[in-house]
Amino acid sequence: MTQNYQDAMAICRAFGNPDLFITMTANPKWEEIQEHLERAGNTTANDRPDLICRAFKMKLDAMLADIWDGTFFGEAKAVIYTIEFQKRGLPHAHMLVWLKDDMRNPTSTDVDKIISAEIPDERHDPEGFKLVEQFMMHGPCGKENPNLACTENEICTKGFPKPYTPETKFGDNGFVTYRRRQDDTNSISKGSTKLDNRHVVPHNLPLLKKYKAHINVEWCCKTEAIKYLFKYVNKGVDKATAVVEKSHASTEKGGAADKESDEVDEIKNFLDCRFLSACEAIWRIFGYDIHYSRPAVQRLTLHLEDQQPLIYNGKQSLDSILSRAGIDKTMFTEWMKMNLIDEEARTLTYLQFPTRFVWNSTKKTWTKRKEGHTIGRIVNIHPTAGQLYYLRMLLNVVRGPTCYKDILTFEGVTYESFKETCAARDLLDGDKEWVEALEEVSQWAFASQLRSLFVTVLIFCQVTTPTKLWEQCWRSLAEDIECI
Repeated sequence: MTQNYQDAMAICRAFGNPDLFITMTANPKWEEIQEHLERAGNTTANDRPDLICRAFKMKLDAMLADIWDGTFFGEAKAVIYTIEFQKRGLPHAHMLVWLKDDMRNPTSTDVDKIISAEIPDERHDPEGFKLVEQFMMHGPCGKENPNLACTENEICTKGFPKPYTPETKFGDNGFVTYRRRQDDTNSISKGSTKLDNRHVVPHNLPLLKKYKAHINVEWCCKTEAIKYLFKYVNKGVDKATAVVEKSHASTEKGGAADKESDEVDEIKNFLDCRFLSACEAIWRIFGYDIHYSRPAVQRLTLHLEDQQPLIYNGKQSLDSILSRAGIDKTMFTEWMKMNLIDEEARTLTYLQFPTRFVWNSTKKTWTKRKEGHTIGRIVNIHPTAGQLYYLRMLLNVVRGPTCYKDILTFEGVTYESFKETCAARDLLDGDKEWVEALEEVSQWAFASQLRSLFVTVLIFCQVTTPTKLWEQCWRSLAEDIECI
């Protein structure tokens, strides 16, 4: 999940903040599912998680094709999504979309064209009214329904009902307040409660009409909490905590049984479990993607000289491992070999290299790219890794090295270590390397991770002036913590 999250942030680095955040949830009452249930003789969709997964995957693929073609929002230039599963089992997708059109500074009219947070007029659009009533109304909750999951202390944690707003507005923090005009003549009744525009979940009406499911569409290109958004998309699997207890049944008055729990060791009997629903099991059995990302992100690995990573079976002998063909070839070493023979390759840094060349993991070779687009991302290296960390710093600026010696060389002088080379290139001006480390990690790390890294740097790294380092970094760290 961490790797997927950092891949998503690499796309964000290349294209800026995403424009749309879309959540799509499976609808067990889709016509295709209901028709099959009638023919197969099953009672409910819960009896057939395979049907739900197949139907949802087909709908998701169709919606993804519509997004790429620009059917509803204009053509897209990048899309990522992650599949998750509700506790009751229904799959849903969290999707981030980057649009080709320049929408960095949209107007209220631009947002209103594609996102609605109002109930359609039943007289003029009966289909839209019915779909919004079925899929896009939140509540009743709060005081009117305190037992609902979203309600705490008789207040909706999702912020419903929203306030009436005559026009769409952008807040200082980048979040959008959608248009919700007051219309006492247009409402939806659920039980004894009337729900109006304040209870509508933002959506795209043409998209809703085509796919007939809960599809929440949010505008997000200006939000400051962009790391939270990406972390939410890649937050991981559901967890469950279980405790194992022993009990004895004793019969007393009237034969009633009481359970008397023995004293148990909570540490030994505590289980940190993963919750796996029937739909998730089926989804994985079918081999459907849990994560989707386009354009692709190439994770660029690196290592010190003669320290290539190896994967082998524990029963293999050392001789059989070392005698394997191509054992010395890695993505990193082959990059330097390509720089020997290709003039264009020598003009690129390691990070830029995947935009012009393609890595074949089977043949362990780089070849010239003929089509498509890939974003490069050098894998993260912790500052305490020593020379490997300084090698990574150099790879951000060095172009076209053909061997490790070339990376160690600057202005005709070959240095003994990568750290010395960094110092010669003024990459270690004072505590510059630690400032850059904190600033780079602050692009994707959360508050607790930033604090942990700062303390680690102070303890294990040679910081010249800790107070100055804090003064240089506290503002960016505080901004990240505040927006989170």
